[in-house]
Amino acid sequence: MSFQFFLTVGTYFFQFFNFMIIANVLIRIVAPKSNGIIVQWIKGMTEPILAPVRKFATFKAVGFAPLTVVFIVEFLVTPLYVFRWIQLFQYQEEK
Repeated sequence: MSFQFFLTVGTYFFQFFNFMIIANVLIRIVAPKSNGIIVQWIKGMTEPILAPVRKFATFKAVGFAPLTVVFIVEFLVTPLYVFRWIQLFQYQEEK
């Protein structure tokens, strides 16, 4: 397995997680009381991340937790992940 494989899989994972957060927001807007299997799975995967952020990202009854998490993943986590894999790859090339 190569460097490019892990970099691609990790990047797709973060994109998938962002889409799940967006799906969670849309579900809350369109059908807030739905309890389907897929809805429960999406909420189960995103709520552990969104719940702590809600404490800090709620202003006057408007929740910015999903937006905050998407920004953190897109502009902090993903670049750090990519940067770390590039460092590891360059270190292995030097050996």
